[in-house]
Amino acid sequence: MLIAFWANWFFSSRFAISEVLAEGSGILVLIAGAILIYRTFQERYLFLWIIGWIFYLTYREWNFVGESALDPRVWYLLAQSAFVISAALLVIAVLYYTGSRRYIFPVCTVAVGCIVFIALRIYVAPDSIVSTALVHLAYRVITITGAWQLARFNRGRLTQGPWLMVAMLLLMHMDDRHATTHFLHDIDPIFELLLGLSMLIIVLDDSKARTDRLAVLNSIGTSIAEAQDSESMMAGAVAEIRRLYRARAAWIRMRMND
Repeated sequence: MLIAFWANWFFSSRFAISEVLAEGSGILVLIAGAILIYRTFQERYLFLWIIGWIFYLTYREWNFVGESALDPRVWYLLAQSAFVISAALLVIAVLYYTGSRRYIFPVCTVAVGCIVFIALRIYVAPDSIVSTALVHLAYRVITITGAWQLARFNRGRLTQGPWLMVAMLLLMHMDDRHATTHFLHDIDPIFELLLGLSMLIIVLDDSKARTDRLAVLNSIGTSIAEAQDSESMMAGAVAEIRRLYRARAAWIRMRMND
């Protein structure tokens, strides 16, 4: 369906393809980078993240096209629906990453309801403040859910990627029109870039953490093999674990006769 609409637009639009590429060039670079990293790590949540960004790119382009369409309503419906699907996919990727899969169905339910509200607002009550508020409240529920679960998962950890994503999910918003202006309008591309980079940072940090854990296991194995007694063996193991988790102190308690 996406391909059909893109083909119809390509052959009938008055815009040059260069204008479209310029509009979403930053997002295209993020998608390309994410695909390259996905080929290496094969993380399921990263695949969902890539699909979410494709829908986000679609939202941006269709909003852009709707500005000059003879009947912009269909384009705005498609664009805003694509944004909601994008937000839902990005949050579902976060839920997979954090192991909070029980929230996936509620997120999907809210997303479907939000798309229904969008259709009603565009075709039934375009000037209704209530319908507009319901649309924005619905997708905010989705993004806040993802930010909250990620913040809980990363609590007490020193990694920066998840906290950057938490902030960007809270700042993620939908513009009703391409020409909509607000106090964040000029820095929206920066927020998009940071949101895309945050997931890539998470994937690379996780890979580094796995490598570090394997190195610690190897060091502990070497310490056990070379230890002359249990005391030196335990001291070496505790020192390696403290270094891995960047803790200021670590200790172990041994029971008598164990």
